[in-house]
Amino acid sequence: MAFLLRYVTTTDRRPVGLREVERALELSGPLTSRPSRIQGERSHYYQNPDTGVHCRFVSYEPHETGDIGLDFEMLQPTPRFFALEALPLAVSVARELRAHVQVLEPRPPTRPFVPTVESLLVAWQDGNQQSIEELTAEGHPPAFCSPEALEDSWEYMTLYPEMRRRYAKNGMQVPPIRLLLRKSDGRVLRVATWKGLGPIVLPETDLVELIRPPGGLEDGKLFDCEELVEACRPHVREISQPIFHYIFDKDRAPEAMVDAVGHLAGRTARQFEPIDFDQVTDELPQR
Repeated sequence: MAFLLRYVTTTDRRPVGLREVERALELSGPLTSRPSRIQGERSHYYQNPDTGVHCRFVSYEPHETGDIGLDFEMLQPTPRFFALEALPLAVSVARELRAHVQVLEPRPPTRPFVPTVESLLVAWQDGNQQSIEELTAEGHPPAFCSPEALEDSWEYMTLYPEMRRRYAKNGMQVPPIRLLLRKSDGRVLRVATWKGLGPIVLPETDLVELIRPPGGLEDGKLFDCEELVEACRPHVREISQPIFHYIFDKDRAPEAMVDAVGHLAGRTARQFEPIDFDQVTDELPQR
């Protein structure tokens, strides 16, 4: 299932050429281009390694009058932040080409219109909800995570390059946020990894995984983030800018801190399995 836009023109001006299309794509953002499996088509991929957001443009020889020869495609269902990051790219290309768009999927196709992020978001949400309901009806409902948790994670991951520049030069860990699916009830939880209880910038998550911890602590065990931070006080500080996070900036964990962590009840990794952000939704079926 996909959210599919087609770029069209409703004027009598000269047809848009391939060079003009490619220039519009170059200006929209960092894209990786390669030939499609369909002859005459070329795919132009947007992939953000920090947030996991991805989409693609497909250029081709126009089929009919008014068809510019360019589509925009996003797989569905995904979290709403995928649309918030990717749809501005689609709008940017339309403005550069002075084009209208048609929403082809989900069907029925719309009339051509001048796109804005707001108008595309409405159409994207309709398609996302339709995809969720279809998967649920087939007996394969997508995993659910709260909108607040996912958008907080997206904000942190959007700032991830800045956080690395700020802290990694001082030898501090800046872990990304990952998702885990709890096998017992299907709940999706956010997790960050803390290696060796060393200096770290720790995002606000549900769980923290300790890797190669000192003092005989069990390797790979998962702890509730709030409980772990509380056990590590006063050595862990809260920082509010540019996004709320915790900091532990000592070269090594004090013995009292290691002992406090050792008294926490952790969980084993066997209780969970990894899941990607594009396999999760922040909406529930409405019917």
